[in-house]
Amino acid sequence: MLCYYFRRYHLPVDRNRNFLKLLVMEVIVMALDILATWMDDFHLACSIQLLTVINLAFFLCFITRAYQFYHYTASFLPERKKRNVFMAGLLMAGWLYILPTVLFHHIFWMDAQGYHSGPFYNVIYLYNAIYFGTSLVLLLRYKMPKRERETLMAAQMILIVGSLIRYLLPKIPIMDFFCTLSLLTIYLGVQNPDLMLNDKTGLFNSLGFYYYAREQLHQGKKMKMMMLSIDHYEGMKAIYGNRKMRECLHMLGHEMITHFRKYVLAYQGGGRFFIATTGEFDASAFIHYFANRFSQPFVINNGENIYLNYCISYLDDQVQ
Repeated sequence: MLCYYFRRYHLPVDRNRNFLKLLVMEVIVMALDILATWMDDFHLACSIQLLTVINLAFFLCFITRAYQFYHYTASFLPERKKRNVFMAGLLMAGWLYILPTVLFHHIFWMDAQGYHSGPFYNVIYLYNAIYFGTSLVLLLRYKMPKRERETLMAAQMILIVGSLIRYLLPKIPIMDFFCTLSLLTIYLGVQNPDLMLNDKTGLFNSLGFYYYAREQLHQGKKMKMMMLSIDHYEGMKAIYGNRKMRECLHMLGHEMITHFRKYVLAYQGGGRFFIATTGEFDASAFIHYFANRFSQPFVINNGENIYLNYCISYLDDQVQ
């Protein structure tokens, strides 16, 4: 999933960035869980110091994973900044609580007989309960599209069930299975990049552009935007046919991705393209590129040349 996700063209919005962090964190926790379990089983072959470091890293990442699941869920909700600061502070408090276990043995300790759970080991499950439970409350409290709500609630329920089984059967490393199942649910329901892409052009579709614009405007950022429209698109489609125009759109979309990937590129249908960013916008580069591109024909698969005209509208720091 991680490799496929890296290869896809995805929106530069918080939910995508947080999902990527979540994927990376799950890979780290899974690797540490397997490594720590194996080393604990064969503790005589490893030094106590190394066993302590690996187990300590696992517990720190274990509660961090719970936070990342919460942080990803919160990225779908408005007015979340103050709440996120509190939850991040709670995570740091957890780190500060776990780290001294090397000296005080309240979470775990290692000796010649191997691994031992400390008297306050169950604190890690408390963090799961706080982050997963808070995520579920937020989903019930705030309005959001039905598909997003149902997907995220299903993912949280999977995590809660996994945490309960882990609590009841701590010696069985099954939590990673439930976390992976939750990630798969999220990916299939709301996070698949293809849900935001237009299949004709390979650019973002109307839904993807809406999510991007909504987040930027909600955060108070100013968007610079250009619109490209193919002149008399419906007439050209009637003349050349739907298949040929689809090939032209496909060519133009992939050329735009090649030359201007750092911008948000979207196709809205009807021959209309949107280019947006909150950073520097080199309008002259677009004007020059489109002037040069449309002065040449679009050569489709059967070798036929198709000539199209266009018009451009540009908004500089006006979209607020």
